[in-house]
Amino acid sequence: MPTDGHDDDPLVPERASPHPRRTTDLLAVLDGAVAALKTPLGRADTEQGWTDDLRREIQEEISVSRSALRRHGPGTVRHLRPRLDEWLAREGVRPGRLRDAVLEAQRLIAEARRTAGREDG
Repeated sequence: MPTDGHDDDPLVPERASPHPRRTTDLLAVLDGAVAALKTPLGRADTEQGWTDDLRREIQEEISVSRSALRRHGPGTVRHLRPRLDEWLAREGVRPGRLRDAVLEAQRLIAEARRTAGREDG
């Protein structure tokens, strides 16, 4: 019988989650946020309150969450509690493309946590 090489791989989203689309969507948003944060800051970004250090730190936080989800599967989302909104508020970051990407990543993680909690009970 032909195999795709992933028959027993729990990290393949289609097999790791009863909701592969949600897992794939979350990883895609996290990938997008990391990609946006990897790019050098533009003038608008610095005017919105971003610094290179903040950009790197936030990128690292999102990267760690993304890696955990990829490495350990979607159930890991129960253990993620990003508080990036509070961090950005403390730093005085104003609305803009990077803040939007970060907050969307946080929103989807929170949504995935709520969904995982409902599926447990």
